[in-house]
Amino acid sequence: MRKICSFMILLVFSTAVFSQSGELKLSLSDALSYALKNNFDINISKVDYKMSENVLEGSKGIYDPQITFDWGASVNRQPTTSLLQVGGSAFTLYQSRQDKYNLGLYQLSPWGQTFSLNFANTRSNTNSQYSLFNPTYSSNLSFNTSVPLLKGFGYTNANKTILKAKLDREAANFTFKKMLRNSLIDVESAYWNLVYAIEQYKVTQQALDVAKEFQKETSARISVGTLAPVEQVSADAQVAQREEELISAENLVINSEDILKLLLGIRKESPEWNQSISPTDYPSVENRSYNEEEAISEAASKREEIKELESNLEKAKIDTKTAKINLLPSLNLEGSLSYAGSAGDYYIRGKNYFVDQKFNDAWDMITGRDYKSWTVGLSFAFPIGNRSQKFAYQNYRLMENEAEIMLEKTRQSIISEVRNAFRNLLNSEKRIKAAEANLKLQQEKLQSEKKKYDNGLSTSFNVLSYQNDVLAAETTLLKAKIDYQLAVASFEKAKGNYLNFRGIEFDTASN
Repeated sequence: MRKICSFMILLVFSTAVFSQSGELKLSLSDALSYALKNNFDINISKVDYKMSENVLEGSKGIYDPQITFDWGASVNRQPTTSLLQVGGSAFTLYQSRQDKYNLGLYQLSPWGQTFSLNFANTRSNTNSQYSLFNPTYSSNLSFNTSVPLLKGFGYTNANKTILKAKLDREAANFTFKKMLRNSLIDVESAYWNLVYAIEQYKVTQQALDVAKEFQKETSARISVGTLAPVEQVSADAQVAQREEELISAENLVINSEDILKLLLGIRKESPEWNQSISPTDYPSVENRSYNEEEAISEAASKREEIKELESNLEKAKIDTKTAKINLLPSLNLEGSLSYAGSAGDYYIRGKNYFVDQKFNDAWDMITGRDYKSWTVGLSFAFPIGNRSQKFAYQNYRLMENEAEIMLEKTRQSIISEVRNAFRNLLNSEKRIKAAEANLKLQQEKLQSEKKKYDNGLSTSFNVLSYQNDVLAAETTLLKAKIDYQLAVASFEKAKGNYLNFRGIEFDTASN
């Protein structure tokens, strides 16, 4: 299922690094590795795939030979109505008994032909004097076959269930890969959101420190009389605002951490549950070249959604093909070949000699092929009107057409997704450059305003306002960098290349 190129899939204890304080240091590669093994959605999808494999193997059971064994005994007792029943007037009761022992073997071929081998044995006992053998041992070995020539003919018809189960397994494999991709993208998104929350907390903490420092400076300048006491109110209000923002930022960190832990599959009883996650990766911008048309072409050949719907379309085609064949009348070629044997106890009057025979004597006749019978024939049936099959065929054609439309719709949707992801990626790069320039200008504005404030040419309100502008610019730049990482992941996902992009080679879900 996965071969790691850029990183190896290991347990979290070998990939994640714990500090002495119990902090879990986690890189993005570590997070993806942990999720591959423990993510709940991935493991659920893996179970679904295994179930589809079991359905496929179970569908092959139509080829399993079937052995049958029948045993039965019957007794017939009735009053005589003719001397020919028992052979003498002294008998007023005719009675007989039969014991049957039948063994059979049934087999279906991949082309719809059926085979059966039956071995029938009967022991009969009667009080009739006209019976040549008493008891009588009768055996019959017969081979029967039937081949559909019109309705039900062909490999596809006979193997419809298996062929559809194979396509279901293929679709389940693509579904698993899609779930794997989406789950890992969710992990990456949660990872970068946690990075953003932590960095935002740091920025807010720095803003609080700056506000407190400014509060001290304001208080000192009021003490020496260089500022009016009213300026203290603005400084104190700024500190209170920053403290409130810090509380919200801390809550965002905790919530983001819980979301990441859930996606990683960290359970309450695991040692990582009570550890705080410390991401070790920071968003960076790499110079890459992108081509929209190449991305669209790559998505058309790789996206799991397309392959999944292609499997569904093939299933619909199988249904249509078999339904069309079943419009034909039924014509079956049937044949049988059998060998019979019969033996029993009898008395040779002239020689005053009694012969004792059993089933093995009847079987000797069968193996000697002394009494052979055979049949061959055609069985034909033509349903007048055949409305059930006709309308079933029409429905299957409509379902095939529907599958084609859904496939084409998905292809167009993926093209739009690639185009949107491509634009978002380019816009993210532009946003970072604009945010960096804005932050630089806001910092210069703040420094200039602080110099004016130090010289008595500005107010604390202006300085605090510019501090807010710097904080907003820092937040905007951080958000732009995080959005860039998410845009890269979304673009690779839109191309159908996310797993390879993250160094994960996918074979099949079963591996």
